[in-house]
Amino acid sequence: MVFDNLSRGHRAAVRWGSLVEGDLAERGKLAAALERHRVSVVMHFAAHAYVGESVTDPALYYANNLGGSLSLLEAMREAGVDKIVFSSTCAT
Repeated sequence: MVFDNLSRGHRAAVRWGSLVEGDLAERGKLAAALERHRVSVVMHFAAHAYVGESVTDPALYYANNLGGSLSLLEAMREAGVDKIVFSSTCAT
């Protein structure tokens, strides 16, 4: 199951499994999707990763990368999911 707001992703990239459209900030929707799809492990790749953009619009990056990650962790806790693979930035 892929959970994505498609703001920077592409529907065609979801080739296996289902796509649930939503934003990480929608914790309730995310927790429900985790439960409905019986997710046991989360792979988190939802961070913004452009260094230049992070300097010009830091609030966007704090909201998505920090706030979204915290929302995801809380949704995982609510859904009983206790395993996560967290991807580092592609800019490393």
